[in-house]
Amino acid sequence: MCKPKHHFGKQACDSTSMGRRIIVASVVWLAACSNDVNFQQTSPFVGEWSCIQNESQQFPDATGTGLPTRLRYVITSPEQGQLVVASEGDAGSCAFQFSAQGGDAMLLAGQSCQNLGGMTLAYTSGSASVAGEKLTMTFHYDISGAGTAGAPGASGTGVMTDDCTR
Repeated sequence: MCKPKHHFGKQACDSTSMGRRIIVASVVWLAACSNDVNFQQTSPFVGEWSCIQNESQQFPDATGTGLPTRLRYVITSPEQGQLVVASEGDAGSCAFQFSAQGGDAMLLAGQSCQNLGGMTLAYTSGSASVAGEKLTMTFHYDISGAGTAGAPGASGTGVMTDDCTR
């Protein structure tokens, strides 16, 4: 504490006491800043990505490769180490959940989406990686669908790759 001294009717502080006050205030400020609950490390995945998607599918009696499709992904990170990848574009909209560490991510198990043709795509594996301003994603899936209007049901497998830039 600053101990008042009287010099000709004025109060003054001892320099040693003043130094202690500054050190204590500095330590308290540093401790408060180091425990800041609003601090979050930003994932390199988070943001909007413009992508070219290539897809190939295999069925028991045929193999098909689609034309490259342009689409946009919006990636968020609701929790550290978790990503939500939402796609918008010609293929409809579907969100995927990944676990991430640094610039690498793995698709969480048990996810599926229905495409515009009514087929269910059950994702068996997926990965994503970011290097600078480039995002690469690969998805493997099983295809299933009920028959319609006398046509038999379909089942097969597929691979989808996305090459993206910001």
